[in-house]
Amino acid sequence: MTAFPEREHRSGRDYEGLTSQPPRFPVGPAQRIIDLKGGPDMVWPPQLGDRVRSNAQRVYQRSIARGWFTVAAADQIACSLGLHPALVWGDAWFEPYLESVA
Repeated sequence: MTAFPEREHRSGRDYEGLTSQPPRFPVGPAQRIIDLKGGPDMVWPPQLGDRVRSNAQRVYQRSIARGWFTVAAADQIACSLGLHPALVWGDAWFEPYLESVA
């Protein structure tokens, strides 16, 4: 246990008390938006800066390879597209949180 329990790593068994498994978001919706914008090189152009660009592309490529986004990755990719994650994944973005209050 750390001095900041809210910062402790949470296992899949207790994702902040919301669900039994951490939410996973499909790559399809984000991939369609990125394709519509001209692909990854147009979404994250070199002018963006190497650090931001490489990090966003790394998260995107890792998620594409496994077929889904974590909550953090989904949020990062949506924000890098200039969108709220709910605009990318719709109601699915809110489902884990709605389950916790039902």
